Amino acid sequence: MRTAGRTGRSTRCASGSELGLDRYPYLRDDYFRHYRRVVWLAQSPTGDLRELAEDAAAAIGLPLEVVPTGDVRLERELAAILDETYGQVRR
Repeated sequence: MRTAGRTGRSTRCASGSELGLDRYPYLRDDYFRHYRRVVWLAQSPTGDLRELAEDAAAAIGLPLEVVPTGDVRLERELAAILDETYGQVRR
């Protein structure tokens, strides 16, 4: 199973081969027994990223919930931290 980060580059997801699910698929139930859904906190959602998220959720047999978060608040909070730490930061 693969997921993509902000760069769009594909990376292996922890619930794929790193957990051995490709070799021992019966472990899926042990690993995810108490999970009810997969939540994607989507900062910059695209069709390709959504497809990857859907594939990841389907691979472990759980529904996907997409929560669009954006990154504006993150940027604002980081700027506030930098301002507090280093004084006024140029924007």
